[in-house]
Amino acid sequence: MSQDAPWLGGLLAAVNLGLKSIPFDRRRHRDWEIRLLAITPGVLASAEIGLKEHDRLALAKK
Repeated sequence: MSQDAPWLGGLLAAVNLGLKSIPFDRRRHRDWEIRLLAITPGVLASAEIGLKEHDRLALAKK
């Protein structure tokens, strides 16, 4: 699968970093609704990390 989508590794790494920014007690809460609501800030954090990385690489290319 990774041979067909080499971009997938970077995406999963960004998502992992974003989800790690969520406090542990919210990520592993017993109530699934709280866990689900905790995903949203994680996805936003992942997007911010991805954009920062994109900007860094774009500046390094110039």
